[in-house]
Amino acid sequence: MKVLEVLFRRPTRFGVLVGICLLTFTAVRVKAPVGYVQLQVPTRFSLIANPLNQGDNTVTAVLTNGVVEGMTLFKLNPTNLTFSANQFQGGAWSDPTMSLAPGEGAFLFNPGAPATLTFVGELLGNVSYTNSLPAGLSLVSSMLPEGGRLDTTLGFPVADGDVIYRYNNALSAYEVYTYDFGSWTVPPVVNLAESFFVWKAAATNWVQTYSF
Repeated sequence: MKVLEVLFRRPTRFGVLVGICLLTFTAVRVKAPVGYVQLQVPTRFSLIANPLNQGDNTVTAVLTNGVVEGMTLFKLNPTNLTFSANQFQGGAWSDPTMSLAPGEGAFLFNPGAPATLTFVGELLGNVSYTNSLPAGLSLVSSMLPEGGRLDTTLGFPVADGDVIYRYNNALSAYEVYTYDFGSWTVPPVVNLAESFFVWKAAATNWVQTYSF
């Protein structure tokens, strides 16, 4: 079982207590409002997601730790199915206003050796998070910092005809999961901080609830 290392800060009568707790990837329950998630990204393409809220959730707010020169982010426009490219050069993103909020997804191209991105941010408790999924193809992720089976652990609203596409960096190919007649070809399992493509016949909402 993989382990997630979370940095926490907790107010006390005498100041702020800072420490580290270890949580599993499959059942993350952050007990404090501030934490971090480390994501190892391989050379070339991978599908990534930001699992924590940080400021306005633009790339300049969330992609600051571990980013290397030449990395490029590609986001899908579900309306016309084209990608917008955003490159990190000279220590800055070419489009600093591009968002990478929890629930969104993007391709990351890493031109060099495997690297580690660190996402730092907040997770508000006792609230519901709603990700609006359009009809057709979209690139999305869990709005909570969790990994696991998509329809059970992550509460994805599955329906007949759904198709999920996960990108396999080692094979440079997609793994395809189809839901028909009430069952999957193979149930998709999505990692923490991983995004995926989904095709849906009708628009719906993906609602996730976090409590502490």
